Amino acid sequence: MKERDTIELVAVDLDGTLLDATGELPLSILPVIEELRSREKHFTLVSGRPIIFMQHIAQALAVETAMIAFNGAALFVGDEVIASSPFCMARLRPILEEADRLGATVIYYTAWQAYALRETAWVERNKSTIRRYTIAVPTEEEWRELEILKIALLYHNDEQRQAAIDSLLEAVEDTFSLNRYDSRFCEIMAQGVDKAFGLRRLGDHLAIPLERILAIGDDVNDVTMLREAGIGVAVSNAHDLVKAAADHVTSAPNTDGVIEAIRLYS
Repeated sequence: MKERDTIELVAVDLDGTLLDATGELPLSILPVIEELRSREKHFTLVSGRPIIFMQHIAQALAVETAMIAFNGAALFVGDEVIASSPFCMARLRPILEEADRLGATVIYYTAWQAYALRETAWVERNKSTIRRYTIAVPTEEEWRELEILKIALLYHNDEQRQAAIDSLLEAVEDTFSLNRYDSRFCEIMAQGVDKAFGLRRLGDHLAIPLERILAIGDDVNDVTMLREAGIGVAVSNAHDLVKAAADHVTSAPNTDGVIEAIRLYS
């Protein structure tokens, strides 16, 4: 465990971590971030979200440090993508079409666009939120050539649907990175991409060694990041797998847990 004065960068997950239980951003984090900046320490966001669903939060927090989107598949600041790890969907096409047939919501992202194969009830419900999707079935050319940064398959807590699709995904585990969230959903990125990969790329970009990074998270996609960072912290509402991987578990959940970790370690 490192001493607090060695931390140069605080990297925080969004959903379930920095955001509160309702998905809102509490203003209580603002003076904490300002205090970090006054000591010349960096604060950044690390999320599975696409860039377009992160930018409003980055603006509210005035984050000027490069951020990690798509579970590590992109590094960006403002409207600039600094680095990315795209892939094409051709090999995944039969799986995505079968997932769609089975009733899963199939979402795919380019750097600046969010698409869904069809307007499921979940897509319809999210129209009034930041999570708005363009309904689009890829053309033959797009299946082969469109540069994708992440795919999400939403199972809608249907264990039978999950099992059927997971059995198909086993055939591509050697080619893509998969994040599985039980019967909730599965995320697909390019091979080797996860939040630890993104954190390494961010550390290189900022010339900050990993041992000088404090990472804070709550869900299974945060495990590799917490293990990679100098100090990995799970908020108290985190998944048990995340708590087991962390150096420390906070006594408070969500935003209050983030504030607790920052005050303790940085």
